[in-house]
Amino acid sequence: MENDSKFHIIIATPTPMYRNQGDTVHVAEVSQALVALGASVTLIAAGDPITPLKGVHYINGGQVAPGNFIKRLFSYANHIFTILRHVFKYDKDADILYIRDAILGFSLSFLKPFIKLPFIFEVNGLRGAEKDMHVGGGLGYLFAKIFTFCEKKTASSATAIICVTTGLKKSIIDDYGIGKDIITVIDNGVNLSLFCPPSD
Repeated sequence: MENDSKFHIIIATPTPMYRNQGDTVHVAEVSQALVALGASVTLIAAGDPITPLKGVHYINGGQVAPGNFIKRLFSYANHIFTILRHVFKYDKDADILYIRDAILGFSLSFLKPFIKLPFIFEVNGLRGAEKDMHVGGGLGYLFAKIFTFCEKKTASSATAIICVTTGLKKSIIDDYGIGKDIITVIDNGVNLSLFCPPSD
């Protein structure tokens, strides 16, 4: 990675960059947009990216292995640990950390005394809000409660929060007690080179 005076951003996420799905495209385009604006970007994510990320310093943080619930749980924990290890490695060379995963953010919140980077929490949805969908409890309800706790802890530890809708901003303020001053709403954009109306 170049050692220059550019503003250095670490994007840390368990997003599977080896898949062709919405969050993969989102992370890739955010990374490359920041490079186009003149930033130095280190992206730590899951697997090898399916498309080249021009100008982005990419680190493969491993990926969640297939299998039963227990195997996937331990694999995910190892994946988060790998990402955190790389964050520690680049901590002193970066200016800001950008995350979009509540479990990763929850882990980082306990490591704040050791990681000096301010971090931005991007919120595309709140998994904790899904608990009301699980009538009668069950595992779905339990996981939603766990996510509620992790999301609240992450949001309260973040230097700044980016929400993609005003509804998410309102939920974070009302449900998680986060001050509105650190929350910015930035709507999801559309890549017009990929999505455009057919010509007449």
